[in-house]
Amino acid sequence: MKTKSLGHLLLFCIFFAFLTGVAFGKFILSFWILFIGCVFFSVLIIFFYKKEKLLFSDICILFFFFFLGALWHLSSSSQVTDKFVQKESIVILKVISLPKEGENRNTFAAEIRKINSHSLKLKVRVSDYTQIMDYLRYYQFAGKIIKRRYKGYSYYSLNIKRNVEVRELPLGFWAQFMRKSSKYILNVFKENCSNQGYRFLSGVFLGRKELLGEEREMFSNAGVSHLLAISGLHLGLTSLILFFILRFFNIKFRVSLIVSLVFLCFYTFLTGAGSSTLRAVTMYAVFVFSFFFQRKTNLLNSLALAGFIALFLESSSLFTIGFQLSFISVFAIIVSFKIFHVKLIKIAWLHYLKQIFFCSLFVTLFLTPVVSYYFGKIYILSVFYNVVLIPFFTFILVINFLLLIFSPFKFLAQSLGEALSLFISGFINLVQTLGSVKFSFVLYDFSFKGIAIYYSILGMLLTYFFFKNKRAIPGF
Repeated sequence: MKTKSLGHLLLFCIFFAFLTGVAFGKFILSFWILFIGCVFFSVLIIFFYKKEKLLFSDICILFFFFFLGALWHLSSSSQVTDKFVQKESIVILKVISLPKEGENRNTFAAEIRKINSHSLKLKVRVSDYTQIMDYLRYYQFAGKIIKRRYKGYSYYSLNIKRNVEVRELPLGFWAQFMRKSSKYILNVFKENCSNQGYRFLSGVFLGRKELLGEEREMFSNAGVSHLLAISGLHLGLTSLILFFILRFFNIKFRVSLIVSLVFLCFYTFLTGAGSSTLRAVTMYAVFVFSFFFQRKTNLLNSLALAGFIALFLESSSLFTIGFQLSFISVFAIIVSFKIFHVKLIKIAWLHYLKQIFFCSLFVTLFLTPVVSYYFGKIYILSVFYNVVLIPFFTFILVINFLLLIFSPFKFLAQSLGEALSLFISGFINLVQTLGSVKFSFVLYDFSFKGIAIYYSILGMLLTYFFFKNKRAIPGF
């Protein structure tokens, strides 16, 4: 007798199984156990599929991807990297942040591309005592990688001694193009905006958060640090602004979609292709292609596809704060809006504010224990702050986009830059005021056990409301 399958959510379930496997891959270190598990469940998949027992076949698929995820992490670059920790090795790295100049050293973030003969993609914190390395350039030298841990989160650092011989490597066409593009945008901000505006725009538009000083603490106190991170919010707003500009010039709808997608792909690589930007651009690409092929999209499956891409590129990204916050927040929005009714308000701007409020509320509910675990704070008023700050921030991004478009015209660029600097100053002062309000946040550290209990209770409550509301939603 033929049994039902997991249906439209199979892809998301597969992603969750793969993700769980990657997590367990840190503890299951036997290659052969994982390989035999993959083979065993692949045989069961074929067996149950031929017997037309699709539910059992789908369950075996989940177990297969669990073992595959663990196997993938076992062979990932992070596992390879640990073999070279505290050992003198030949390192090739790319500088991915603007070096912060000190008295006897420069500090910056870098991405190691090769250790000896092993290719990888590993982010490290670098202290450069030679003080010769520059932004978005490649270098080769001999050095030792150091591994550090904080609350279960691992990161790597690298000290480059003053007497080390450093060789600059030539850049390819694409690397030169990206470097010139990034430098051009930074110069536009620097020449046309105030110093505060330059640092803020470089941080929120290009991801150069190393230029932000006390602003990071202000945004953290207000619980709106997500506005400083290159994320789906930035990509979504950027794509919409570009799309409407193209439509304003009477560019066809389909062409506008393609151009906005190409620009988002370029922007993703320009800002370092982080997990949040990869997730956002993947979901946008799924939307664009589904429109062209006239297929209905499932948001959870789109999120799963974005997650697969991020974990296949580097499985250890699962253990980074950015990956966890990005994917949990999008999952929270998708699931919560499917469970709860958020009625449409006919007045457009009121409906926009209502959407911001509920998005912030759902994200806060899901992220509270994770944020508390890593940063020791529980934010109380950030849900209300977002209703005010996100529209203001959107307006700043629109002006920023116009500044980049009209940057070749000096008078227009300077005028827009002065206006932008004024708005940014007001925005930062507002954030500082809101962050200083009493009870904006409370200090509290969630334990790992506390996180498990919190999500168990949250899951049961959502399940209760799902069945109470009797939501018959296709594809959920």
